[in-house]
Amino acid sequence: MREGAIDAIIQTANLIQSVHSAVVGMASGNASDANVSFVAVEKPGAAQIRKSVRHDGIVSFIDGKT
Repeated sequence: MREGAIDAIIQTANLIQSVHSAVVGMASGNASDANVSFVAVEKPGAAQIRKSVRHDGIVSFIDGKT
């Protein structure tokens, strides 16, 4: 196998192990063991939502495209 393929396999195995640990930690109610981080999300207001609805489609809050 190529070296790049081996690296990809190792990274995939590490990702699976990390996700498993996070799920087990969250399921047990011990999120500190899961090494979980949360990102604050700003919710749009009612005026922003009304403005995003147009006749030609809905405007995305993420990238501004319809």
